Amino acid sequence: MKVPVPEIAENVSETEVLELFVSVGDRVEADQAVAELEADKASFEMPCPAAGEVEAIHVEVGDEVSVGDVVLTLVDEDDDADDQDEDEDSDADAEEEAEEDAAEENADDAEEDADDAEEDADDE
Repeated sequence: MKVPVPEIAENVSETEVLELFVSVGDRVEADQAVAELEADKASFEMPCPAAGEVEAIHVEVGDEVSVGDVVLTLVDEDDDADDQDEDEDSDADAEEEAEEDAAEENADDAEEDADDAEEDADDE
């Protein structure tokens, strides 16, 4: 998830990055301040719109940024959970398929054994 500079005020489109409060790899919560920005000599803390892990920071202290510029990229915790669920589902599906294959193979073997026993009985 890309986190952009939010709309600041009606006539303000550019701001300066005064401070970054997070680093790559940090976990952040929704509404947690991630940067301090200054526009028209007024500074304010930029909140993060969602929880997640900081994957990349696209600005540096002193940069002039515009509304909509990407400040950082988050890996959504929900995305991670979804990925884990998908991995677990895939593993479960593969395991179930292997069990079905084994059951079919066992059924085929049992059928062959029954046929062999029937032939042996006919031979006697």
